Amino acid sequence: MVDDNPGAGHVEAKWIEFDEGAARPRNKMHVTLSFDGNILMNRFTFEAMGSPANVVMLFDPVNRRIGIRPAAADARNSFELRQRGPRTTRRVRAQPFVKKWNIIPDRTIKFRDPEIDNGILILDLNPEAVIHPKPLGGRRRSQQPPSAQPRNTQKI
Repeated sequence: MVDDNPGAGHVEAKWIEFDEGAARPRNKMHVTLSFDGNILMNRFTFEAMGSPANVVMLFDPVNRRIGIRPAAADARNSFELRQRGPRTTRRVRAQPFVKKWNIIPDRTIKFRDPEIDNGILILDLNPEAVIHPKPLGGRRRSQQPPSAQPRNTQKI
């Protein structure tokens, strides 16, 4: 069926161009911590750290900050910084670290202002320094069965 009056029922479009660019600029540090202990960083952050193959994890309990410092591959306490699939994202599987320090977010968090100071990537865990994005349909820790939830943990 052909519409004899194509403009009927439609208001003339008034398009407004979105001029703010992409949601995640590639020339800015972007770091997240997932509820299962994976720390993800974009290529810009990885390169700003000197593109290390391994890192050591640091924790400042007084200021509630995570530190990530490049390390030699043979350092006994180093974590491999793995490329995540064909993407440029790098991942640290930091489950033992977050478990030791009871850093268990109920969902993935984004660090508002990660910075590098004296070669250490600093990630602030204080509530005003993290962003809790809305879940996209994945299971948050609080939605898992009680047997799968860790005990005696601090919520972020």
